[in-house]
Amino acid sequence: MAEQDSRITLLREISRSNIATVWEAYDAELDRKVLVKRIHPQYARDEAIRARFMREAKAIARLSHVNVVQIYDLREDEDGLSLVLEFIEGMNLGKLLKDRGPLPANVAATIAAHILAGLDPAHTAGIIHRDLKPENVMISAKADVKITDFGLVTLRDQPSLTQDGMTPGTTRYMAPEQVTGRELSAATDLFALGLILLEMLSGRRMFEQDNPNAILLALLNYKGPHLEEYGEAVPAALAPVLERLLDRLPEKRYGSAAEAREAVLQSQPEGLLPRTLLEDFLSGKPFSRPPVAKSVARRKAWTRPFRTASLILLGMIVIGLVYHLATITQQPAVIQWPPLVFAPEPDSTARVEPGEEPGTPGEPVDVDSSDDNIPPIPDPRPPVIKPDTIPSITVPKEPGFLTIASTPWASIYLGDSLIGTTPLPKPLTLPAGNHNVVLLNPQIGHPVIRQVAIQPGMTSELKVNLEDFVARLKIASVRPWADVYINGKLELRTPHSKTIYKPLGTYDILLRNPAYPDCTLTISFREGDPVKEIRVDLAQR
Repeated sequence: MAEQDSRITLLREISRSNIATVWEAYDAELDRKVLVKRIHPQYARDEAIRARFMREAKAIARLSHVNVVQIYDLREDEDGLSLVLEFIEGMNLGKLLKDRGPLPANVAATIAAHILAGLDPAHTAGIIHRDLKPENVMISAKADVKITDFGLVTLRDQPSLTQDGMTPGTTRYMAPEQVTGRELSAATDLFALGLILLEMLSGRRMFEQDNPNAILLALLNYKGPHLEEYGEAVPAALAPVLERLLDRLPEKRYGSAAEAREAVLQSQPEGLLPRTLLEDFLSGKPFSRPPVAKSVARRKAWTRPFRTASLILLGMIVIGLVYHLATITQQPAVIQWPPLVFAPEPDSTARVEPGEEPGTPGEPVDVDSSDDNIPPIPDPRPPVIKPDTIPSITVPKEPGFLTIASTPWASIYLGDSLIGTTPLPKPLTLPAGNHNVVLLNPQIGHPVIRQVAIQPGMTSELKVNLEDFVARLKIASVRPWADVYINGKLELRTPHSKTIYKPLGTYDILLRNPAYPDCTLTISFREGDPVKEIRVDLAQR
C-alpha cells in the first residue's frame, strides 16, 4: 500500500526511476495537489548522500523564484527522503516541441529568457543544474516557465548512483566539459540552454546521433556551432547569442545567466512576449504580436473616429438585445462556462472560517443583488479529487554493487549519463540486471562498452584496459617525410610521435610525399593487439 500521513496522501504514481518514484499527491492541510518525489531507501540510508541532499534541497527551497518549481517541504524518516513540490498543470517543453515543432522566434526567446531568469539565482547560490533539457522545463497553463528537477542534482552527482531518467535526452544536452572531465560551472548550464534555444528555433537537435556513444564522440570533436546549417531558422539577431552560448570553451560563454538573459532581451527590440500572448500561443489560439504604435499622438488621432463608431454600434447592439430579451420567457439565463484544461493559480486570499467546510468546486456563488435575473456564476476551478482508495506500490528489488578499474583513467557512463571518473571513491549501487557500462578517455577518443550482470546484494568487478579495445597505430619512422592518410582522410604529417587511436577494424594507410611514389599499406586490428608501428624509407621503395 502507498504511504500516507495526516497531511499528504499519494494519489497516482507518475514515474519511477533508479533514484526516485514520483507521485501526484494531495495536501489535506492546504487543500491542493502537490508532487512528491520519494528517494529509494537504499540511497536515503547513505549518511553522506542524505546530508548533502538535505543541504542542497534546502538551498533550492530558499530560492523561491517564479521560474523554478518550488520545494514546499522536505520529509525524512529512517528509510526515506521525500520532496514535496509544486504541482504544475501543464506540459514540459519537450512535449511542446514534439507537438508543435519549431517555435516562433519571439516565443523561443521569451521561454529562454524565463529559463535564464530561473538559473540566475541558482547559480548565484552555487547550485548548478547539470541536467538542463526540455523535459526539465515545465510550462503551465498560465504560461509560467519553470525549471524542475533541481532537487535531484545532488543525487546525480554521486558516483554511487545511477542517473535519473537514463535516456538519450541527457547526453544530447551535455556540454563538452562534461565529457572531457573538466570542472563543471554555471557555463555548463548556459551551453545546455543554448542547445535548447537552437532546438526551439529550428526543431532540430544539434546532436542528432542515434546512440549515446556517437553523441559522446561528437562532443569530444566539437569545435563550435555551425549555425549556417540551420538557414533562416536562426534569426540574425539571435545568431551571436547562440554563438556565445555554444562556444566550446566555458570561459568564452556568457559570464552569468543574467548576462545571457540581457543578450536575449537585446535581440528582441519589441521586448519579450506578454504573458497573455504566450498563453494564447500555448492554447493554440491565433497568435501574433500587436503592432507597435509609431507615436502616442498618432495612435490617439486614429482611435477617435473608431471609438465614436464603436460606441454607436454598441448602442445599437444593446437596444436590439433589450428588445430580444423582452420577447422571451422571463427566466434566469444559465451561463455555460467551457471546461478549463488547466487549474488556475491558487487564491492566496481565500479563507475558511474555523468550523466551516470549504465550498465544493462548481457550486454557485451567492451574490447579494436585487436583480433576480442575474445568473449564478459557477466556480471555474476543477475539483481537487480527494482519495477514497490508496494505490498499491511495488517495492524495488534489492540492488547490487559494481567496482570499476580502468587503464588509463576513464569517464564512466551508464546508459548515456555521466556517473564519474575512475578511480571511483566507492562501488556503484545499481539495480539488479544487465547494464552497459561505457568508458571513455578523451585521449583515446573512442568509447569502450562492456556489459555487466548485477546480482541482488552482490558486488561485481569490472577491470578494463581501454587500449585492448581500440586500434593503436604509431608512425615510428618515415623518411624523408610524408602526409599520412587513413581511409582517405589526412591524419597527420610526419615526423609525429603521437599514437593514433581508431576503432578495431581494417584500415588503408597512404603515405604521400610529392617527390616519391605513394606508399600504401593495409593493416588490421583485433581486440588485444599491441601498438602497430610503421617504419618506411620512401627513397628505398
